[in-house]
Amino acid sequence: MSNDSTIPDGLPVWLAPHADEAAAWGPIDRPAPQCWVGGCERDARLLGLCKAHHRRAQRAWNPRPSEEHYRRVPAQQHSEGRTPDAETAGRNG
Repeated sequence: MSNDSTIPDGLPVWLAPHADEAAAWGPIDRPAPQCWVGGCERDARLLGLCKAHHRRAQRAWNPRPSEEHYRRVPAQQHSEGRTPDAETAGRNG
């Protein structure tokens, strides 16, 4: 393996000896899958969503305990000035 600065650090052990060959492959000619959220033009990564939409969905519907305060209020309740009642506010739905 060369000491080329374009080879990223932390390559897996099985790939490191072949980094020069892999770098010579060039780009893949097929387009990346697109995020399935309407109007989003970013490449899909996780579950068909781009990273930004995946994180937004995760915060809204499956927050970590440290992210509970990020839980999203449904748009209709938000526009009416209401918030979720105390019984459902902390639940991981």
